[in-house]
Amino acid sequence: MYVGHSVLVFVGSTTSGASSESPGPAAIGLTALAQALFELDGVALVRRVYNRVSAPRLGVLTPDSALQ
Repeated sequence: MYVGHSVLVFVGSTTSGASSESPGPAAIGLTALAQALFELDGVALVRRVYNRVSAPRLGVLTPDSALQ
């Protein structure tokens, strides 16, 4: 599948039952956001800036229902 240039895909990893490692706060927050977007059938518009002199880049966060 061709998705174009500068496409970032974030995929959350799950811990196995044998692992005692718990997910960090960022992973929990991203999971909660993805779940809310999925339940509301919504998207989130985001703005990314590398540093204060660079131009902002706009993006969109969408949950992938195929992974549910």
